[in-house]
Amino acid sequence: MSHGPGPSDLEREIIQLCGLSKMLAPGLLRRALADVNAATPPTPSDVLRALPMIETRMRAYLPPAEVKERSAQMQRFLNGGGASAPAPATASAPAPANARPSKPLVGRG
Repeated sequence: MSHGPGPSDLEREIIQLCGLSKMLAPGLLRRALADVNAATPPTPSDVLRALPMIETRMRAYLPPAEVKERSAQMQRFLNGGGASAPAPATASAPAPANARPSKPLVGRG
């Protein structure tokens, strides 16, 4: 990863796409980029070369199916597909203020 004020836009996007915490992801990316002697800041080509190392490191924290999906999203982004990070599996949008429950509440009536 680049040294100085912070990660590049490319690095920030890859950090987001990998789906790990803000504590783990930067180090994971930095080590994978170092493995391929990436430029500072890295190019999309550098990150593509580092992708197998990124995947290997992600497997320590995420289920294999999620690693595969996130890796595919990174590839699409790096190849110009403009992938964006998926919403976390546990996150959901808040219900609108005027939303009604889908089932009647028990004991009301």
